[in-house]
Amino acid sequence: MEITHFGHAALRIVSDGTRILVDPFISQNPFLSHGDELATSLAADYIILTHSHEDHVGDTLAIAQRTGATVVVLADTPIQFLTGKAIPVMAPNFGGEVQLTPTITVKFYPAWHAVTTDDRASMSAGFALSVEGKLLYFAGDTALYSDMKLVALRQPVDMAFLPIGGYYTMTQDDALIAASFLTAAHVLPIHYDTFPKIKADVARFIADLPEGVGFRPAIGEPFHF
Repeated sequence: MEITHFGHAALRIVSDGTRILVDPFISQNPFLSHGDELATSLAADYIILTHSHEDHVGDTLAIAQRTGATVVVLADTPIQFLTGKAIPVMAPNFGGEVQLTPTITVKFYPAWHAVTTDDRASMSAGFALSVEGKLLYFAGDTALYSDMKLVALRQPVDMAFLPIGGYYTMTQDDALIAASFLTAAHVLPIHYDTFPKIKADVARFIADLPEGVGFRPAIGEPFHF
């Protein structure tokens, strides 16, 4: 598979021709010098949202309307801001698993994060993506909590995408504990340095993980996994 980190929590996974965007905060993303252009050209078959804060919803509506992508969100979120937009939606609840393709499934897990109170109100979530026999875990915006261990109960996590910026999410020290809960073979830090309140020492975070576990790919550059 091919994975791209666009900065903040925005990601793309491509597997066997299926293109998945996660929390596509693109046009206003300070990590991207040409975010406006990228937002109008990104192709997608699925868009998975962890929650409805603007820095995660981002360009979801515009990309979905342009590409016909199916938006995958936690149950009841479509009622708040997707219904009536002529956008295909899949909305499982916590613990529910949905099959995107014969080889790709998504399962939502809780995330401890404040709920938006406007017309985009929703619970927050993380999710596990099973693809090509590997388990990827996207924590979403969350505090550290012990039930993260359940994600890896049946299969160790091959790659975990963990927020490390603190203030709105767990700190980088808590993210180290999360990585151990998940028995993660690889950890890609997200949700840091986008705003002044979420500055992090990414180099130290990676150094504090077991050797070879943490890494930081170049923003916007795809890598194979």
